[in-house]
Amino acid sequence: NINLVRVNLAWNGIGGTGAEALAKALKDSQIQDLDLRDNFLGGTPTFGSTLEAALSAHPNNHLRVLHLGGNGFTEATIGLFAKAIRGLVALQTLNLNNNPA
Repeated sequence: NINLVRVNLAWNGIGGTGAEALAKALKDSQIQDLDLRDNFLGGTPTFGSTLEAALSAHPNNHLRVLHLGGNGFTEATIGLFAKAIRGLVALQTLNLNNNPA
């Protein structure tokens, strides 16, 4: 069993479908530093709402650094994500640069 501590998925065009799978996976992840810059995660409510649903029942105690710059979060989609981060109980650094909201 390999426990990844740092994962860089920046600039991979993950988008809505990938965002949903990623959000579900975060609830059981032991990753401490996750870079998801520039993946179009904020263009739809999928990422925020799925992440909130996944983490409300199973908070993540490992993720400390989350990079979400350049994902196109709007006022509507950043609000959904803001509710979800309550489930990232170990989070120390959140990077949201270069988003319209």
